[in-house]
Formats: sequence, C-alpha cells, structure tokens
Amino acid sequence: FGVSNPSPRYIEAVATAFKDGMYEGIGDGNYGNLKAMVAAIVLDREARTPVLDSDPTFGSFREPLIKFIGFMRAMNFTPRKNGGEEVRLVDLLDAIGQQPHNAPSVFSFFLPQYSSPGHIKSASLTSPEAQVLTGPNVINVFNGLISLIDLGLQNCYGGMGFMAIYPNN
Repeated sequence: FGVSNPSPRYIEAVATAFKDGMYEGIGDGNYGNLKAMVAAIVLDREARTPVLDSDPTFGSFREPLIKFIGFMRAMNFTPRKNGGEEVRLVDLLDAIGQQPHNAPSVFSFFLPQYSSPGHIKSASLTSPEAQVLTGPNVINVFNGLISLIDLGLQNCYGGMGFMAIYPNN
C-alpha cells in the first residue's frame, strides 16, 4: 500500500489531498479527509503506471508477516469450523521478527528512515521494510511457507502454526 521511495511530487499530492480534503473530486473538502488522502495514494499516476515497474528503485518489500499472511490468503486458507481445535500462529516474533499485535511502537517494526546497507544506501534511498529482513528471518519465513505447503499450518519442520485445544463456538 505504497512505495518506499515516493517522488516529491507524489508526497506533495498526498499531503495536499489530506490538507485540502479533496483529490480529483473525491472527498468533502474538509481538512484531514482520509477518503481523499487514500484516493491520492492509490489513484495517483505514480501508483498506477506500469512504466515504473521496471525501475529497480520503485516499489517496496513485503515484510515477513505481510508476506506470510498474503500467502495464506492467496492459498484460500480458512480455519476449520467444526474441528474442535483452533489453529493459531505462535512465536512469530522469534521466527520472523514480527508478530501480530506486538509491534514495538505505533510505527510498526521498522523506522521510516531506515536504509539497507549496500546499493540502497549508496543511492540515498530508504527501505524501511528491510529492517526486519535479517538472514535468519528470511530463511524462517521461507521454511514456514514450505512447511505450510507441505504439511499445512502446524509447528513441524519450521511451521508457524500451533494446534491448541480450544473449542470453536
């Protein structure tokens, strides 16, 4: 839902939509209108143009938790309704560096000005999502995804699920 390195023009368009409460006819004209701001984020030409897809500095990483949940959604994962057990994700903070509802601050798991060492930093770009992408976390995400594909959501072989005996109501 956005990019790591938006252009100054894109930032200005989103800020103006928030301030004016209007973006291309969307909004009510009141300061702070989130409908106008979200419209500016998703409808701006920078967000929609396919030309920028080939630019290596455009876009953003999917952080480990978003990648894992996105994969579960793509695979149409649904919890069992009558199984008598509830499946829950456990120890994600240790495994992938993130856990739902356990962010260290209101700004999530990373600093907005973080820049990955190497080419990103030398180009004066930021990559906030990369702050949680340590080697062990990346390996654990892929191990968890492979375990999910092979064995379902459970805790064997790097899986991130845990079977708990809680009745479903």
